[in-house]
Amino acid sequence: MTSACRRAGAQFSITVRADVKIQAAIASIPETAWIPIRYPRGVVDLETGQWVSDAEVAEIGYTAFATTP
Repeated sequence: MTSACRRAGAQFSITVRADVKIQAAIASIPETAWIPIRYPRGVVDLETGQWVSDAEVAEIGYTAFATTP
């Protein structure tokens, strides 16, 4: 499926269960690599004035299904 997306030039994301290896990979992402995004239909918290439903994204290489020796 990801190959078809890449061939079509589509942008996509993949979600995975946060096991120990995934958590370690995420922890290795430098703080400066995270990019804030706002969802188009986010809402403002009237008490704090902050957006709700914001997120941050970052990219990292990760090999899934790798075997360990």
